[in-house]
Amino acid sequence: MTPNIYPRFAKDVITLAPVRTVMVIVLSAVSSLFEGLSITMLFPLLALSGIDGDGGISSIASYIDHVLSYLNINISIYSSAIIFVTFVIIQHTFFLLQSWQSAGLQVMFVAYWRQKLIDVYLKSNWNYFSEKNSGHLSHVMIVEPDRASNLISYLTNIIMTSFTAVAYLVVAFITSWQISLLLIACGIVIVTITCFIVRNPRKIAEEQARVSRNFTSNAQEMISGMKLIRASEGAEQIKLVLTTMISRIQASNRLLAMHPAFVRSTFEVAAVASLAATLVVGIVYLEQSGAVVLLIVAMFIRLYPRISSIQQFMHSFRLYMPFYEEVVGTLDEVANNAEPEARGGKYRISQGHSPDIVVNEASVAYGRMPALRNVSFRIPARHTVAIVGPSGAGKSTLVDAILGLVPLQSGTIEIDGVPLEEINVASWRRAVGYVAQDTFLFNATIRDNIAFAKPGADDLQICAAAEKAQLCDFINSLPDGYDSIVGDRGVKLSGGQRQRIGLARALLGDPAVLILDEPTSSLDSHTEAAIIHDIEKLRGKTTIIVIAHRLSSLRQADLIHVLDQGRLVESGTWTELIKMAGHFSRLWQIQSATPEGTPLQQVVGRAPISTVEQGRP
Repeated sequence: MTPNIYPRFAKDVITLAPVRTVMVIVLSAVSSLFEGLSITMLFPLLALSGIDGDGGISSIASYIDHVLSYLNINISIYSSAIIFVTFVIIQHTFFLLQSWQSAGLQVMFVAYWRQKLIDVYLKSNWNYFSEKNSGHLSHVMIVEPDRASNLISYLTNIIMTSFTAVAYLVVAFITSWQISLLLIACGIVIVTITCFIVRNPRKIAEEQARVSRNFTSNAQEMISGMKLIRASEGAEQIKLVLTTMISRIQASNRLLAMHPAFVRSTFEVAAVASLAATLVVGIVYLEQSGAVVLLIVAMFIRLYPRISSIQQFMHSFRLYMPFYEEVVGTLDEVANNAEPEARGGKYRISQGHSPDIVVNEASVAYGRMPALRNVSFRIPARHTVAIVGPSGAGKSTLVDAILGLVPLQSGTIEIDGVPLEEINVASWRRAVGYVAQDTFLFNATIRDNIAFAKPGADDLQICAAAEKAQLCDFINSLPDGYDSIVGDRGVKLSGGQRQRIGLARALLGDPAVLILDEPTSSLDSHTEAAIIHDIEKLRGKTTIIVIAHRLSSLRQADLIHVLDQGRLVESGTWTELIKMAGHFSRLWQIQSATPEGTPLQQVVGRAPISTVEQGRP
């Protein structure tokens, strides 16, 4: 168990809604008070009915009669019955108010933790977030807060039931303290026996939480990978894994469901035996009147289930605490891996201003695996620079480092002479248009997906961006045009159409720097040529960084950098690199002899380059 988890839970609840929390406690106390008062009204009813308990009932009835007379209320069987019913109505009114406030606190708790998780997720550094299981993170945000909110319900029930138990005990002690003490002693024995018999369910709850998380993660993977599963006839394999998990969840859920029932059954059997024994002892040995004994036993018949309920609520409270621990544990872990506060650096990048970018001895490692090794080069403002190399050469890592998504192990990246760490990262990223090779689309309209880069963009701006990405003819051919829904991750579109929407999204923001990660990999030759032509129109107006496998698309680049195994091995213009007869030249010879569009990593499978050419500043 997380240290101090119970105090943290109490602090979170009070911090979340201090006024509502106090109201829940006060309403519980008032409701319990009126339940106790309603019980006391049974005494005058019994006395007026002719039942006399040798002073026990009559004396209390006389005291109530004195109080009512002081309030100018004449005691009679009718007034006693009316007051009794009135107290019951008031008690249930306060009970409903308490339940309403408790339900409000519970739903606030769910919303509060989901919002906090969303906030820390969005602030986490990409290096950490990319290594986490997305299904697990989704499960913690969507499912666990709802489960953990049951703690609110159990806690409020514990509070209210405790107040009610105290009210019954007070009335019982007033009636006969001897029998009350006897029944309390029996209750202590019963609770002790029950606690001894019932096994701590925490391990079952933790196992259930773990299996449930794994099931959510695997189910999400099944849905995301449905095309691969159906195409490769892997359904039986996936079904076996998920069916096994369902069986384990079913078994743990059954055990969890049985625990409260077992507690209740054990408690009630022992309680009935205790009440029967008390009835005998009270009449035979303590020589109490049957009326008094029966009345106290009747009160304890109502009291014992409440004590049993308290035990069950406490049992369930412990049972659901692991879900809360999972939420706060994930929150703390993600928060500890938040992006540095450099997001608020004092230097800001102006929108539309193309900066000069200098990478100086930059090194990046993922754990013990180096991804970039002392890479140095310059990207002059408003120049087009290409980065090429086989898969795993470090191209995407280099772009991530320029965007500030991954931290440098050593070296620096400077934007207009200012270290990236001192720049307001939010302003920097807003100034960059980024097109990934695997373009992500939201399950929304084409218009919404394009406008994501610039909220509030009007239709003219969206249409202009779509035209630059050669999308207009395709969009106009759709029945709903720009209002067409693209489906989950753009499943209704082809790879090329998704990529063009991603390009339009990047171009909409009038980026100071345009980063294109294989922007034409999913396009046919005609569309590729058209998009390259449109990109060429941006030359000299903005800084363009292109990661490409098709070397033929890089002829007009101002500068080409070649990476291999995280190192910069060559730099130069197309003509200079071809004349070097080095790595780039060999790649071009191989690729030009293969069908157009063959990815570079498929034609490069040779030993690392031993001679490293220095890049131009």
